[in-house]
Amino acid sequence: MATTMRWHALPEDWWTLSYDDFLMARRPLIADVIRQGHSRLQAGAAA
Repeated sequence: MATTMRWHALPEDWWTLSYDDFLMARRPLIADVIRQGHSRLQAGAAA
């Protein structure tokens, strides 16, 4: 479940947050998922 939440950029206890708090908590998580995906693409392109 933790892996799924990480790849979907869901903060812990996301269902208890207001929509604005959810968005603020999720924004850095989404950025991290994008950063990790970009790194994987770069590594694949270098191979």
